[in-house]
Amino acid sequence: MVRPQHRRRPHATRRSRAARQRSPLGCSAQPEEIAPAYVYLASDADSSYTVGEVIAVTGGVVDTR
Repeated sequence: MVRPQHRRRPHATRRSRAARQRSPLGCSAQPEEIAPAYVYLASDADSSYTVGEVIAVTGGVVDTR
């Protein structure tokens, strides 16, 4: 499973602006920055031994909830 933290959306909301401020990179992820995690999992040659993992694509954000 891929778990992206924050994705960039066309319309910024107050919540998305706050999320960008918490990010060490100072921005939300573009879809093309998250896509390689899905490509990895879809590839039998690369991910055949990956089982039961959550790939967190967070841009450095640590979720403390």
